[in-house]
Amino acid sequence: MKKYFVGLIVAALAFAGIISPMAWAEGEEQPSEVVGNSLRMTPIGVRLRLTAGETLQGDMKACQTSVTDSCSVEVTNVGNQKFSYKVNFTPYSVIDSANNAQFTEGQNASYTQIARWLQVRDQDGVYKDEATFTINPGETQKIYYRIQVPEDIPGGSQYAVLWAQIQNENANAGGIQTAGQVGSTIIGRSTGESNEAAELSNVKMSRFALGGELKASAKVKNAGNTDFDITYTYTATTLLGREVFKDTQQTLAFPGIEYEPSISWKEAPMLGILHTEFAISAGDKSETIRHIVIIMPLFAIILLILLLTVVITWIIIIIRKRKERKARKLV
Repeated sequence: MKKYFVGLIVAALAFAGIISPMAWAEGEEQPSEVVGNSLRMTPIGVRLRLTAGETLQGDMKACQTSVTDSCSVEVTNVGNQKFSYKVNFTPYSVIDSANNAQFTEGQNASYTQIARWLQVRDQDGVYKDEATFTINPGETQKIYYRIQVPEDIPGGSQYAVLWAQIQNENANAGGIQTAGQVGSTIIGRSTGESNEAAELSNVKMSRFALGGELKASAKVKNAGNTDFDITYTYTATTLLGREVFKDTQQTLAFPGIEYEPSISWKEAPMLGILHTEFAISAGDKSETIRHIVIIMPLFAIILLILLLTVVITWIIIIIRKRKERKARKLV
């Protein structure tokens, strides 16, 4: 399975109900664009280092990452009509183990403060909380943003989304409506104290199966103040040591969320005895368990029971016959 590097996550979001958090690995090929209606934005996410009291803007070195050379995004009109769009910011937080997102402060407000520190540069060069731009078909515009980091920045990670929302004038409604939007995730990690703390429990895997599927799972809670990867591997080998299955997966864990990572080997053999290993690491915790797994389908169990019954019956008959012979000799 494809591995993902700790902590780098992006969101590709479409106004028509399509919200898809994604993660990319450092050094791997990143997605180049997000498309929603006739609007495209790139990059779809960045990770920045936040230092207390610092202001990040323009082409400062602190703004330069593996996917961009400045604190900016590029917006392209890929449609055939001229329109206006509004740029603003919202918090970005995860609400469950499936990493479904919400765009309000929610329960983890301490990790979305960066949305308050962000401003966009308008067409006059003034930084504001939001700004509106006009774009022609085929045109690409570079939109700069600024992050004013407070002196008392909390440790850990911060999450926000920069939105570009297409604005349509609606005469019937007597105003302006949002016709579509795309977003770029901005993730900042404080240079202050970060705590990658995990609570790892209930690590288990199949020890016996009736054939067809073997499973391994665990429970992990992110008890720290920054995101980290949960990496887990399931390996199966024969009694002679030949590897017959190996699967490695990763899940990005957000602060305060409990996860249940699991791996399922659905094409396991119908009959056999295997050495299995399940290794998991999350934050500052890791654990590995090993077992011998017996795979035996129901019909094999029935045949085995019948065979044992026949053998036991045969042994009992032999023992009785021997006793009878001894009894006759004594007479």
